[in-house]
Amino acid sequence: MHVIDHYDAEEIRRINASGQFFWLDLTSPTDDQLAELGEILGLPPLAVEDSQEFEQRAKIDDYGDRLLIVFYGAQHRDGRFQAVEVHIHLTHGRVVTVHRGRCEPLESVREAHAHSDHEIVYRILDALSESVLAFLREIEARGLAILITELDVEDTGGPSDIAARDRAVADEARRFLDVALDNRATEAVLTWNLSDRYVDPPDEWKLKLMNWRFRKTPYDTAMRKKPLWQALAQSFAGRRV
Repeated sequence: MHVIDHYDAEEIRRINASGQFFWLDLTSPTDDQLAELGEILGLPPLAVEDSQEFEQRAKIDDYGDRLLIVFYGAQHRDGRFQAVEVHIHLTHGRVVTVHRGRCEPLESVREAHAHSDHEIVYRILDALSESVLAFLREIEARGLAILITELDVEDTGGPSDIAARDRAVADEARRFLDVALDNRATEAVLTWNLSDRYVDPPDEWKLKLMNWRFRKTPYDTAMRKKPLWQALAQSFAGRRV
């Protein structure tokens, strides 16, 4: 596996043309570099645009044979924990991570000797997840409380089939809560809203043309329980601490 930790267009072209598996880990690339990288690797233009604009919610955008995952980790900075946003572009045999500034959780991953793109993606997500768990444990050790507010799941880019999207939203919330509720310091969970009835339609024109409706709350517009409601109930019932 080749690991590249800086932007070098010619080197990237050479390795990409060779067909060898590589991981490109970029710290604060410019918009022009990301645009050029998108052309070299054939990344979806919308995925490139997303990585030119940070402060996004965690999400997975499916572009067929390519994925963009926005994921978060945590790290110490100036004596305190700080969230670190990482954009992960996946194509067959090629993994690209983009972050603003140093990303400590990924430094140990670069030293590992992964043998496939599947393994490196697992190590990346595992390292970021473990960094968040360390953050939660430190909160608990300091005697502080964790209050989860405005819980929802960003479903833009999810399946157009409502039943499939509801299941995906519920699965994502359950995975998050299973981690958060495993910590004694977590004392409250508040959802962003209770019903889709009170969720504004999307502002983006493409979603408007699709007649897209968000499905990110526990109840639908008729106040019927959705899979997200069941996921919340199961997470609360299964809490062990």
